[in-house]
Amino acid sequence: MAVAQLDLNQNVSNQIVALKRKLAPRREALKRAYEEARDHIRRAVDSIRGEVDAGRGVVPELTYRDVQNNTVPEAIRQQIRATGCAVVRGVFRADLAREWFAEVGVMRRLGYKAGIVTGLLLYGLGTFLFWPAAVVGKYGFFLFSLFVIASGLSFLETASNPFIAQSGRPASPAESSPCRRQIAQVRLESG
Repeated sequence: MAVAQLDLNQNVSNQIVALKRKLAPRREALKRAYEEARDHIRRAVDSIRGEVDAGRGVVPELTYRDVQNNTVPEAIRQQIRATGCAVVRGVFRADLAREWFAEVGVMRRLGYKAGIVTGLLLYGLGTFLFWPAAVVGKYGFFLFSLFVIASGLSFLETASNPFIAQSGRPASPAESSPCRRQIAQVRLESG
C-alpha cells in the first residue's frame, strides 16, 4: 500500500513538472490572459455594485408574454447577454404558483427530514427504473424514469435550501446563510 502511494505521488509530481515545462513557452500569453480575465471580472463587479447602489436590479426581469410574443425590448436582451441570466415572470398561472407555495408550507409542517427522505426515495426509485426501461427498450419509460429522478431532486432542493439557510451559528444564521447555500448548490451540481 505504501509503495503504491509513493508511486502515485511520484507520478503526480512528474506530471506537474511535465505540465510546467509544457506551459513555460506560453507563460507570457497565459499571464496576459489571466490579467485580462481578472480585469474583466473587476469591471463586472464594479458595474454590479453601481447598479445596486443606484437601486436598480442586477438581474434583468421580463414577462413570459413578451418572450412568447417576441417583444422583448432590445435593452433587456442586451442585459441578458451581459449577465447570462434573467427572471421571467408570469410563466405559470397565479393559482398554480399559490398551490406550489402551499406545498412548501406542507413540507414545513411535515419537516425538512421528511422532504429530504422523500426526495432521496424518489431519486432512488427513478434510477432503479432505468433497469426495466432498458429491458423494455421504450423511450417513454426512460422519460418517466427521468421525471421521477427530477421529482426527487425537486424535493431535495426544496427541503434542503431552507434547512441549510437555518443551519449554522445560532447567533446569526442569516450572516452566512447565502454562503452555505451557494456551497451546497455547487456541491449538488458537481455530484
